Amino acid sequence: MIETQNMKNIFAIAALLLCLSAKSQNTDYLIFDKLEHDFGNIHEEDNTAKIRFWFTNKSEIPIWIVKVETSCGCTTPEWTKDTIQPGGRGYVDAIYDTKNRVGPFSKNVMVYPNVPNYYRFLKITGTVIGKPEPEYQQSEYAMGYGNMAFSKTTITFNPLFNNQKASATIKVINVNEFPLKIKDIADKPDYAEVVFSKKELGPHDSLTITISVDGSKIKDYGEVFSSFMINTNDMLYPEKFIFLIINVKEFFPKMSAKQLKETPTATISDNSSLNLGKLTEGAIVRKTITVTNTGKSDLIIHKLFPNCSCIEASINTMVIKPGEQANINIKYDTIMQSPGMHRKWIKLITNDPKQTESSISINLEL
Repeated sequence: MIETQNMKNIFAIAALLLCLSAKSQNTDYLIFDKLEHDFGNIHEEDNTAKIRFWFTNKSEIPIWIVKVETSCGCTTPEWTKDTIQPGGRGYVDAIYDTKNRVGPFSKNVMVYPNVPNYYRFLKITGTVIGKPEPEYQQSEYAMGYGNMAFSKTTITFNPLFNNQKASATIKVINVNEFPLKIKDIADKPDYAEVVFSKKELGPHDSLTITISVDGSKIKDYGEVFSSFMINTNDMLYPEKFIFLIINVKEFFPKMSAKQLKETPTATISDNSSLNLGKLTEGAIVRKTITVTNTGKSDLIIHKLFPNCSCIEASINTMVIKPGEQANINIKYDTIMQSPGMHRKWIKLITNDPKQTESSISINLEL
């Protein structure tokens, strides 16, 4: 008797489920305010785009959302977790990930409530607009250097007097999506100081390098070339080189005409020009030019240098007394020189305040 009653209950439950299943195929349990949403144009840098689909439980039974599936991992669903009574309201959110998904899209969202064989389709569409051109591609950051870009990598100080201090800045930006770090600097010359506005760069973050030089610490004249290295954690190019070009000049206070008469004067023979005529490749020419101090105090030779490795130049004394002279010995080697007209020069830098730099030109034809 008990078994007969249990069998009747089982059949009754099965019949009820079958009835609900049949009814679910012909009933809209969830009525959504809309089934589709067009985002239009959205921006990649927004990272996500979200829409909430509201619905109403139009059935006579309590409803809850069992699961929500999407047609792409780029879309994340969220939904009402509570039971929605008849006539109640609930929602389903569709969150689209825009990162690295430039262009049009169309995605489906499937909503499964606690009703057998019943589900609803939702749809989202739109177009993702790519990020604007990053800052580092502008002319402000013209020098690409691994995962960093620099406004410049060479600093020129022209002129820099030997009693003067000067500074310049370089802008740097991280052009990638991962953080970068400045570790330290190496091989910095003693007369230069380097200061970073910060040493850690987030994605597309920027910093400023301030480079200061002290002319009083540079024991040279004319063009002085140096460099230093910035060590970073950039896997592409960890070592970044910055180059310094400094034209060092001696400072002279303002002088009266009477004071200038008491200064040294550098006078070069042969009208500061050498014409070597026609030469054959491989020929070696030697010449001597004199420098006379026609002033009234010692003439100090700060520097004597040619603009070509094909020239050797030396002087027999670095201090020339008033009325005396010194010899500049010149050797010109034409080996490996190309045919044609050649014009080279030798620069002489002295403490003559009227003309600190003099040039000796060398002209020839090969």
